[in-house]
Amino acid sequence: MLNVTIYYRPNERGQDTSISAVYPQDAEFFKSNNIKVSLEEIAPLNYAAYADMGSTHNNGEPDEIVAISFGRSCEDTLKELREKCEDALEQVEKPFMRYGDGIALNGEIIEKLQELKDTAINIHYVKDGPDGAGVYAYFTEHPDEGYMYLGKAD
Repeated sequence: MLNVTIYYRPNERGQDTSISAVYPQDAEFFKSNNIKVSLEEIAPLNYAAYADMGSTHNNGEPDEIVAISFGRSCEDTLKELREKCEDALEQVEKPFMRYGDGIALNGEIIEKLQELKDTAINIHYVKDGPDGAGVYAYFTEHPDEGYMYLGKAD
């Protein structure tokens, strides 16, 4: 069983319910990672499954991962959604990330980036920045007005 929100047309009102048409390992994955799942019929016999992993866009809307059924079973669609979520989590949990043209960011910089994800406008590697070469987060469109040095990159 998995708790989901189902959105119904025409007014898109949501109803919280539990569904059994989910593979047990997928239900456990969503529960253990606190991922909110919702379903929406987008055409007759086709629906979208959404995973809300907790991050948001700048406008406050959830940044969701989507899987479309294309006539498949609910179980298989939710399995695809889980696989996409696993891929997304793997990207976040990597101790090093590649940035730009092959620059490796260490775990400390990645943690800072995750804290700033809702406020930073741009992230750049700068060779001759105000605090030396490294990664900077910018909070305005004008680099001189608001920035934070995040650290050196390899």
